[in-house]
Amino acid sequence: MCSIAEESVFPLMQYAGTDSALKSVTISPLQQLGIKMAIRYGIHLKAVHTSSDATDSLTFLIRQVHYYLQQQQKTPDTDLNSLKTGYPGFDWFAATVFLIFNGNHEKAWDFLQQFSTLGASGYLWIPRLHAS
Repeated sequence: MCSIAEESVFPLMQYAGTDSALKSVTISPLQQLGIKMAIRYGIHLKAVHTSSDATDSLTFLIRQVHYYLQQQQKTPDTDLNSLKTGYPGFDWFAATVFLIFNGNHEKAWDFLQQFSTLGASGYLWIPRLHAS
């Protein structure tokens, strides 16, 4: 669907994340708990093998996705504080994609970046909807 121009509703943004920029992205306790749960479930499914490597990889992916979506977010003219910041919850969609690709960070990132251009991403990926 990404190769069909009519399906791409959102523009494909160039990712401008550096290592120092990604390190500045803070992982909340809620997100840390979500990462632990996703890795534990991935080990149960035998989608990932080692807890420490998968945790580091998923944490990096969550930071990368958060930074990428934050690049795209426009500050709305509203008094609602929840709309002025990034998505407050855990990105279960990105974690699920990570597990689908057996803990392969690069494949999950490539998929998420391409998927973010499609209109369906606004419905299936809640942090993407929040950013748009």
